[in-house]
Amino acid sequence: MNRYFVIGADGTLYGPVDLAQLQGWVDQGRVMPQTMLKEELSGNQLPAQQVLDLRFNSQPPPSYAMPPGQARQMDQQGSANYQRPMGGGQDMTPVLVKAIISTLCCCLPAGIVAIVFASQAMSNAHRDPMAAEKQRQTSNTWANVSIVIGLIITIYYAVTFAERITSGKFN
Repeated sequence: MNRYFVIGADGTLYGPVDLAQLQGWVDQGRVMPQTMLKEELSGNQLPAQQVLDLRFNSQPPPSYAMPPGQARQMDQQGSANYQRPMGGGQDMTPVLVKAIISTLCCCLPAGIVAIVFASQAMSNAHRDPMAAEKQRQTSNTWANVSIVIGLIITIYYAVTFAERITSGKFN
């Protein structure tokens, strides 16, 4: 019987697990059709949708949340460290909110880039979780850049204003 490793979004291998356990992860929404797998014996990598015996629902998977404290108590087959790759079914709204706030309050050009990547991450959250996670990270980076630029500009103006007041050049 063939066993598979699940390749996480960060490249970490989880498993190996047999087909029955892998189907359980599919049913829980932890493995999606685009999730990359690695065959234990051959080392071949393939998307989960190419494993003929796996059944995927046509609807998006339910949101899977593991109760606190049970992250390492999943099963006895060496897969206790498995975590669902980020992005699949994950709520991307906080990323978009941060991007919008950084645009309005800090730096318009960098904030707009953050909004674009956040909206792409939201649209890809269920279709392509790995791409959605990369877009979420890129959006977060651009939002942070926007915030830093906004802080630098604010500090510059505060120092300039304080200097003019103390030197008497402020009219």
